[in-house]
Amino acid sequence: MSVRTCRQVSVPILLLAAFVMSLVTSCAVRPPVHVPGEKVPCPAKTTDLLKKTGPDVRSVKATLDVYFTTDEPGHTQRFQVGLAAQRPDRMRLNVYAGFLNLVNIAVDGDSLWAFLPSSSTLLAGSLDEIASQALLPVATGLLLDAVRNILFPDPFCIAGCTSEQIERGKCRFEEESEDGKRIGIIESRTGRLLSLDLVGRDGTERVAVNYRDYRRSGSVSFPHDIAVSLPSDGVRIRLLFQRAVLNRDIDEKEFRLGDFPSASVTRFETLWN
Repeated sequence: MSVRTCRQVSVPILLLAAFVMSLVTSCAVRPPVHVPGEKVPCPAKTTDLLKKTGPDVRSVKATLDVYFTTDEPGHTQRFQVGLAAQRPDRMRLNVYAGFLNLVNIAVDGDSLWAFLPSSSTLLAGSLDEIASQALLPVATGLLLDAVRNILFPDPFCIAGCTSEQIERGKCRFEEESEDGKRIGIIESRTGRLLSLDLVGRDGTERVAVNYRDYRRSGSVSFPHDIAVSLPSDGVRIRLLFQRAVLNRDIDEKEFRLGDFPSASVTRFETLWN
């Protein structure tokens, strides 16, 4: 057979072989057929991202606007807040309404200090003491809970969870917690938390959170718009971050209110004795 004949024969053979190989390859990587109504678990990559995303934010220093909206009397209050927070349990809040400093709060572990400029009083004690008494404005107490439990959410799926793809690019995760369940909607590609629901053991929704406007700070993405709803209390909180610096070292002195030397110090426990 001549060289020309071999070339004429080999070209169609190669094309046929390429076509067959493409069929075999496409069959090998084609995902399984989805049965309508059947739950499809989220990709393993998304689960791995979700386990790592939360702890990446170790500290935050920020200025933000905080909006409190209540069903009764049905109006919105706006506050300006200077925030310093560090995992797992340190926090400093300086709360203003316009140019008026309402309260400064510092939390270090179970210890809490609250400076009330209006009376130049520094309250000191434990979180358990303040939780058992209505010692600070309701809005301030809700803000404390929001920062501690929502700004730094615990990672999902460490001890196991269930998951399903709910729509293109989004996954739903559900896991048991001490008080009931945590349900999160996740961006599949990045592992970013888009929403978080905390549901009680009786099925009642206790807290609903939406995370928006993620921006990068170094290698970490952080939501600059966090909306919190407390259905049973008829309260909605929105945190709009104007400036946020992540994972910088924060001097531990910032989490103890020792910068008001002229203030009279009162222990929480003495307020009701």
